[in-house]
Amino acid sequence: MITELWNFKKQESDDLLFFMKKIFCHLVFFINAGFCFSQVHEPVKGLITNEKGEPLPYATVSVKNTTKGTISNSIGQFELKGGLNLSDTLLISYVGYISFEIPIDLIKGADYTIRLKEAVIRLDEIQVLPAEYLNNPNKIVKMAISSIKENCNNNPFVLKGFYRHVNKKDNEYQRLLEAAISIYDFGYMDSKMEFVIDEIRKSYDYRKPNNKKIMELFESLKGDSSRYYLKLLKATTEDILKDTTTATSEDLIRWENDYEPLSLNGFYYSNYARHYNADKNDDHFGILNESFPREHRFKLDTISEYDGDLVYLIKILPSNKSKKYQDESRNLVLPVGKIAIRTRDFAILKMEYSYILNPKKRGTPDYNFWLKSLGTGIVFTSIAVYKDYQGKMYLSYLKKNEKDPLAFSLMKKKLSNYQEEYYFLTRELLITDIILDSKKVEGHIEKISDNSGKSLYTNNHIYNEEFWDNYNILKETPIDKKLREDLEKKVSLDEQFREGRKEE
Repeated sequence: MITELWNFKKQESDDLLFFMKKIFCHLVFFINAGFCFSQVHEPVKGLITNEKGEPLPYATVSVKNTTKGTISNSIGQFELKGGLNLSDTLLISYVGYISFEIPIDLIKGADYTIRLKEAVIRLDEIQVLPAEYLNNPNKIVKMAISSIKENCNNNPFVLKGFYRHVNKKDNEYQRLLEAAISIYDFGYMDSKMEFVIDEIRKSYDYRKPNNKKIMELFESLKGDSSRYYLKLLKATTEDILKDTTTATSEDLIRWENDYEPLSLNGFYYSNYARHYNADKNDDHFGILNESFPREHRFKLDTISEYDGDLVYLIKILPSNKSKKYQDESRNLVLPVGKIAIRTRDFAILKMEYSYILNPKKRGTPDYNFWLKSLGTGIVFTSIAVYKDYQGKMYLSYLKKNEKDPLAFSLMKKKLSNYQEEYYFLTRELLITDIILDSKKVEGHIEKISDNSGKSLYTNNHIYNEEFWDNYNILKETPIDKKLREDLEKKVSLDEQFREGRKEE
């Protein structure tokens, strides 16, 4: 009897345990299912415009309360994918407009148009700003430069980003290089930075410049531009201009690896605010150091708004007192731009900087040559956009468009009257994540040592198609479609990415 009772109790206990296990398994299933259903599996994309329907380029698109985000492209379109939840909220910000928040759940699965309302600044808001700044934009810029060390992070951090490198000749695209990179920044008080190439994909290189002899001269002078141009001018009757040997892909790779301005570090140098402590005699145009206010003059364009803060919008103009611009190509090019500075702490939010052909030189041979070669009066342009996270400013987007410094062809009618045929280079960097956690930041040091010596141009990563399918890149524009068409005349881009070689 006792044995039967024990067996009955044991059976009852086993049944209860089995029942509880089933309940637990069902709970785990529903929890996991709920988690999966809360994730966004399709890209979140849209168009950002003003109330008139005009696109707003380079608007900041942030996932609220996170470090993740992207930026709209040159025609206002954006796309975000990977690691998003239906409970997330997007924050759209643009200088001069009222910021807008929208739950991802409302815009998933469709191209959603977000119309930002222009900010209207009341007179009483402007009146609280110090007159000493309203009447002296030069002082505003000086304060912004001196405040960089306070507004930026002086501790080590990591930026994860998407890098794009495009080469073009005339109206035809000739190479595409894209990479997912990690930037280990030792802090704004430290000039040291390290880069890791996480993933990379490349098209063939269709450039065939006939400048081999000239670039060998440049190479022999170790990139000393002043000595190079001086020697080139004296070489008009020498063999160096008689022999227009076509440079090979190997030549181009070697020159690109050796030429520091074409490195990731050199490109990051275009992040003007990053180098506030650069040498005051630095000859790079646009670097925000002590000489910048002396080399330019400024005009307060208007007072506007960004994320609820008042912003000074200031025009950058050439200074007649600047020896730098008087000497540059006999004043053929002039610097112009815009800079947005937050009023409460003088943080730099956005900076656009360009060289344009001097209108006073219109009709001269040099002016006509550049205009014909460029197809526009803009010789060089760059854009830097910054993002506020936890009270510090970080780079959000960087773009630079210029003449390819290493690839050009000589089209000569006479030996003493040669003409250069230029190739052009566009580089972009979109920051997709900011890492501040000290343990995660330290973990990137090992990746740096593992990747030491790897070059952007010779790095032979295996093409990781799955990675790129789920990675945040800049939304494609009609210009990008033209790029794809030009590069796919022989072979599809996917096949070029998989092969990862140079076209001869």
